[in-house]
Amino acid sequence: MRLRPFLLVLMLTSFLGIFGSAKAQLGVRAGFNAYNVISRDGNGNELYGDPKLNPGFHVGVTYDYLIANNFYVQPAVLFSTKGYRIKNVGETASFESYMNPYYIEMPVNILYAPRLGKGRLLLGAGPYIAYGIGGRGQNYDKKIEEGVVVRNDQSANLQFLDDVADLKEGKWAYGKTWDYGVQILEGYEFNDRLSFQVNAQLGLANIYPDNKGVTSTNKLRNIGFGLSVGYIF
Repeated sequence: MRLRPFLLVLMLTSFLGIFGSAKAQLGVRAGFNAYNVISRDGNGNELYGDPKLNPGFHVGVTYDYLIANNFYVQPAVLFSTKGYRIKNVGETASFESYMNPYYIEMPVNILYAPRLGKGRLLLGAGPYIAYGIGGRGQNYDKKIEEGVVVRNDQSANLQFLDDVADLKEGKWAYGKTWDYGVQILEGYEFNDRLSFQVNAQLGLANIYPDNKGVTSTNKLRNIGFGLSVGYIF
């Protein structure tokens, strides 16, 4: 879909356009992620059994741009890990899978930041768009056969692709390249410099790949939350 790259270019242009403004403040942000997926087949059944939260991290730059009293637009460019993990443990067999995709992500939040004590309360919400750039998948498969432990561990680089027909040999498919959705955040900023925040994110894009040009009835969406530390220069 051509609209998504266009939206990213538009957002990046707006982001760079405020770079030289006196109302814009450069910042950095980094923190912890915990992501999962919402996965359903055409009948609404879970695709991946019981996927669990997958820990990761994010790091990048932000701008706070004052648009009105206590109101800011805050675009950011982040490197972020997402994904999910699967863990099934039985008496004679266990299986663990970790999917760790990497994204370049650009959220644009509208912040309400009123004074509270010696700092500011942070309340925000907005859209995000993200581009998958790679990642790593790992499977750990263990069985006990006649008292002997048999392992079949595998790992591979992840590939983002719109159609599984384009999957390269030796790689595992994760999902479509472009992701988008919405997020909310809440936090506190000390002395107009150091801030702490928690955010929750819901993917709206179905990133489950097509199959030889045929759109699948399966649904796959990223979902997660993060804890961040930020600093404004």
